Amino acid sequence: MGCNATRFVRTPDVLLKNDPSIEYKGELDEGLLYQAVRTEANRRMLLPKTALHIHNVGVGMERVFLPKKQPIADDDSVKGVVSRTIRFIKYRMGEPPVLLDTVSLNEDLANLRRAMFARGYFYPTIGYSIDTSHKFLRRRQQKAKVTFQVEGGPVFRIREVDVKPLEQNEHTGFFTFQYSNPSFPTLLQPGDRYDHRTFDAERTRGTSALRNSGFLYFSPSMINFVLDTMLSVNKPDSLGNFPDERWMDVTIELLETPQLYRIRDVLVNIIGPPREGASGQTISLSASELDSLGRDSLGITSKVFASTLPYSFNVSPTDLHRINYNFLSNRIYIGDNTERLFLQRELDQTQRRLQELNMVQYLLINTQPVSSDEVQAVINLNLAPRYRVKFGAEAFTRDITAQNATFLPSLGANLGLRNRNAFGKSELFEVSFSGSVGLLANQSDNTDSEGNTPRSSNSLFYEVGGSASLNIPRFLGTAILERVLSERRKRNINSYNPNTVLETGFNLENYGDLTQLAPSVQLTYQWRNHRSEYVDVDKKTVEFTRFTPFSFSLITPSLRLDLDEFENDVTPGQIIDVSSDTLLSTLEREVVSLPPGLYQDFLPRFSSSMQLTFTHQNYRAYRDRPTYYFQVGIEWGGNALALLEQVVEEDVNIDDGKFLNRFYGQYARGSLEGKVFIPTGSSSELVFRGAVGGARALGGTPIVPRQARFFTGGINGMRGWQSNTLGPGRVRYSQDLGGQRLIEDASQPEVVTDSITLSSLSAPGGEYLFELNAEYRIDAIPYLYLELAFFTDVGNVWLNRSTTRWLAGYDQTSVPDDFSSPATLSADNLSLGWDVGMGFRFDASFLIIRIDLGQQLYSPALGGWVIKLDEPFLRQIRPNPSLAIGYPF
Repeated sequence: MGCNATRFVRTPDVLLKNDPSIEYKGELDEGLLYQAVRTEANRRMLLPKTALHIHNVGVGMERVFLPKKQPIADDDSVKGVVSRTIRFIKYRMGEPPVLLDTVSLNEDLANLRRAMFARGYFYPTIGYSIDTSHKFLRRRQQKAKVTFQVEGGPVFRIREVDVKPLEQNEHTGFFTFQYSNPSFPTLLQPGDRYDHRTFDAERTRGTSALRNSGFLYFSPSMINFVLDTMLSVNKPDSLGNFPDERWMDVTIELLETPQLYRIRDVLVNIIGPPREGASGQTISLSASELDSLGRDSLGITSKVFASTLPYSFNVSPTDLHRINYNFLSNRIYIGDNTERLFLQRELDQTQRRLQELNMVQYLLINTQPVSSDEVQAVINLNLAPRYRVKFGAEAFTRDITAQNATFLPSLGANLGLRNRNAFGKSELFEVSFSGSVGLLANQSDNTDSEGNTPRSSNSLFYEVGGSASLNIPRFLGTAILERVLSERRKRNINSYNPNTVLETGFNLENYGDLTQLAPSVQLTYQWRNHRSEYVDVDKKTVEFTRFTPFSFSLITPSLRLDLDEFENDVTPGQIIDVSSDTLLSTLEREVVSLPPGLYQDFLPRFSSSMQLTFTHQNYRAYRDRPTYYFQVGIEWGGNALALLEQVVEEDVNIDDGKFLNRFYGQYARGSLEGKVFIPTGSSSELVFRGAVGGARALGGTPIVPRQARFFTGGINGMRGWQSNTLGPGRVRYSQDLGGQRLIEDASQPEVVTDSITLSSLSAPGGEYLFELNAEYRIDAIPYLYLELAFFTDVGNVWLNRSTTRWLAGYDQTSVPDDFSSPATLSADNLSLGWDVGMGFRFDASFLIIRIDLGQQLYSPALGGWVIKLDEPFLRQIRPNPSLAIGYPF
């Protein structure tokens, strides 16, 4: 009923075949011109005019099921349900035909002319043509194409810039100097092409410069631009030819000169959270009036309220002892300059520094004139509730870490307690507990001749964790330094938004064959890389650094490989009879097949590290321009434990890589990750991500510890592979890493299995990482919150050559020159996995549910293409599904 797009288009109406095109040759970006054209053809989904075809289907259904001259149906009747369904198909899922409309085209002409004028082309030539030619054998097409022709003409540039106050008073000279301050020069420079965006930015810059010079009530409307294009250089020559480039003089008129204001005083009204029985009365605290006797009568010590504080506070009696007023006063910068002029940047900085405190829920700063040249600043500070309890339940998925995990979400619950002002200086103290449980497929179907099952056949995986953290809005441990620094220096440090985070916690995981407990403790410093007043408001650029001088954890897996339980005394690398009385679990079978050097990944061990991370981004959730995100990380591990080993251990000459009889590793690790988000329309976006990393074992550690290696594959990386199952290098089987013999199948003793596919739990990962991802996202059905994504991923991980030599059991001095392991980063193993796929995302703003289907194209483990031309195509399609919450990157 709706295959023909013009089925219900009646003569003389003509359907707009596609979006208008633009013929333009010049310096401007054509994207600017296309944005000016508002006429759009019927939207498409996967095929052209999909929405129109759906509308035509609804019209056809309406003619069949709702013929004319029928009585009005009751909304509760069957016809009422049919009518609502048809309306939904026609106008929600579908879209009525977009017809050719010359009125809309003329509006587009005006928009194009304004767009050209705004970029310096004052006399453009703009028109359009309509093509209604019929296709061969299809005489009744009723479709039209529209093409706009745009010629820019001469471009106008700035010759001179002058500032001219229209009013004269005692501040005129100071006013003019501040506007043209060399430290903040004008954005209008001679030689630049006219661009209305530059003039708008100059109006904003000038207003900001004057407000930061004491002119409190200066507004952008007081700045006017006068353009003079009637210049002799623009006149035609003797032959009547005009120049290709025209010039203009710009005069910046200051329509009035407002009053210069200074700050008389600052009053802080502290308003506590709503509570029952609150009287609403306040106590006035002024350092110049409140002596030691008055402080003692209120129970306020000098440390909480110094006699030198420059600000006054109004606080309710119930909140009197909650706040350290010295700490709060150090966040107020109003009137902090020598002349106590009103400066807008001081007010903005005060707003940010107070709002960043954990205990502040709402903040408003007003200025009130108290004389002809003085103002009073009033800060209304609403305190947030001090305690908050948060709990909830959720259903989610995680990166699948078990070989045969089911494609099902796990169920979880969380409970948290938050104290926003633990010690009177806006310290945020949080305690939280969480847990989740999910389903696993049968971990092993191997049984012996008597029907015994392996030691582990758990069908559930679970995770339980808890943490306690203290976020301090300043640097901890700098009290001695702060005593030396002046108040102004300390304020400068505070403008970088320093934070200290102390955190401790534990995590208990079980994945069928493996149960692992990991308590941890960590100290982190974080600060912004630039002062608050220098933030680029237009670009929204954010730079911050995280430094973790101390991070320590104890990892205690429950996996035990007691080979003495078997009938024969065997060691790793020998054949193991799976018909023994005690069967190995799936994971234990895999671990036994690995070289001995990787056993420590599944034994109790320590982990300590020092980390430095730098982040630079201008990412925004709602974007109208390209945005980006970059992060660089450096990490050193095991150095603290190596020092403790030398101090605590009795025999310091033994370098066994153990502390208190538990393994630890020394290493250095670096990583770089970048993301670029490029809008390609009002409802589509192209996203690129790249990640590289490298780690190297140090000291007596032969291999980088598992927690510091790189892994790829899974829901946020190479989506054609399950979690952690890609690499290292061309490795597919455990014997590639140095294992000699694997497991003998008791049911077929004559067959010795010479390969076992590694699962994500036993996969060793790599010491080098390279990964590239690209994804195209488009809103398919906005009213159903459905988004489509087409993606491709390329990447792999590798081990160091010295690591593979050690794993293979060779002595480095006797290794042949041509020795090469499939896991080693080398020219022979520089093989990258490649996958493509598509995904479905249900974006409800507060929650994004993602389903991705990835198909491998090239597999390093197979050494070639996954899909081959000489084999049935459908049999080679093996999509890897993944279900997740949120975007992959």
